[in-house]
Amino acid sequence: MKKQYIYAAAVIHSKENELLNKEIFEELMKIRTQKEAMAWLEEKGYDIINAKSIEEVLMRERVRVREFVQELFGEVPELKVFLCEIDFQNLKSAVKAVICNQTSGFFVEGGNVLVEIFQKAVKARDFKELPKNLKIAAENALKLFEKTFDIGLCEAVIDRIHLETIRDISKDSDNLALKKYISLYVDLKNIFIAARGAKLNKNLDFFEASLTECDGLLKSSLSEVSAKGYDELLGLLSATKYKEAASKLAISFAEFERWMDDSLIHEIKKAGTDYFGAGAAFSYIVSKERELFNIKLVLTVALNGIETRVCKERLRMLYV
Repeated sequence: MKKQYIYAAAVIHSKENELLNKEIFEELMKIRTQKEAMAWLEEKGYDIINAKSIEEVLMRERVRVREFVQELFGEVPELKVFLCEIDFQNLKSAVKAVICNQTSGFFVEGGNVLVEIFQKAVKARDFKELPKNLKIAAENALKLFEKTFDIGLCEAVIDRIHLETIRDISKDSDNLALKKYISLYVDLKNIFIAARGAKLNKNLDFFEASLTECDGLLKSSLSEVSAKGYDELLGLLSATKYKEAASKLAISFAEFERWMDDSLIHEIKKAGTDYFGAGAAFSYIVSKERELFNIKLVLTVALNGIETRVCKERLRMLYV
């Protein structure tokens, strides 16, 4: 197994040389039409054949990358963590479709669960064929909606179970880099959910339903303080190792989100040096996700005539 990982990690590291750097994104900012954008993506190796939109091209690349990594490393917990994100996003779409009495939803390929299963669940209004955590999340969200008619709270519950799922997967892994990354990820996502809820003046019930038990912050304290107000939350964070999160939130949510993503890329770089486990696999996937996020951001700004200043403010740190 170690020899397999050494070879796989070497292949991944060779692919890292193809990741886009800051100078290339500066070039991308000069694009003004979708035709130019498609030509640029094709030049960078993206599959644009018969693609109807830039989003479709980026989704194809996302699926291609995950299939490539899975072929190299096989079934490992590190990959399941990131595929889970697609599954829970698809679940949100399925639950919304049921709530809004629609016959279909918008689903993304490339997760652990086939899109067809989500489509079937929506049509049947039955989530029993989904894996356990997804099924529980769907049932809890729908029951909650019957009581509150609050779609936002339903989504928050799904987000919480997503965080619990990846936290549990990381605990079962012997990959220390994965454990550290997921611990930080869950902490920062909890802070984001708490801050958003506090800004909207949500009550204690909301925070208890939507926040996750995590390593760096006590859920009960975070819930109680967030229910008191935004300033109180920032005060709590200022007294913890996440005081920088408080300073970023004091500026704006956009500033906090950029800082959060940059903190995670710092953590993921440590995993990239792992030649004896699958650390290089999730390091590459996260790095590629960052690249896709930035491409979408830059092209959205460029094609809609928005000031490039906005783009530069929101660009995430790159792996390379």
